[in-house]
Amino acid sequence: INTSTTLNIPLTPSTTSKGVYGYSNTAFFPIDGQLFGNEGLDHNYSFTAEIATSFLYAGGETFTFSGDDDVFVFINRLLAIDLGGIHASLSQTVDLDAQASKLGIGKGKVYAMHIFFAERHPIGSDFVVETTISQFDVCE
Repeated sequence: INTSTTLNIPLTPSTTSKGVYGYSNTAFFPIDGQLFGNEGLDHNYSFTAEIATSFLYAGGETFTFSGDDDVFVFINRLLAIDLGGIHASLSQTVDLDAQASKLGIGKGKVYAMHIFFAERHPIGSDFVVETTISQFDVCE
């Protein structure tokens, strides 16, 4: 039996790079003490997150995810970032212009983005997004 909750992950403008938005949490434990609890550990390390949104592809954008354990980013229902497995924090960037043909995307249109994150190892939890995508839909 699974349990769930809702979490806001706001992308905020960078203070050092114009046109860059991000979310950075190198101690990402959003459900500590909730749902099934921490199971005797300092943090709840056994959780997954699913983010579903859509964005306007204007041209020139990049999307970078850095995280540990499993991270998969799908754009237009196609795999764009694959950081699968149990590992220390890794980072991968998708250049939307360079991958437009592979992802089946065209400038000026709105596309779905899904992010799947699984925390499976009781050491740390990193969740870092950096992007130049400026128009996302807010999912409730």
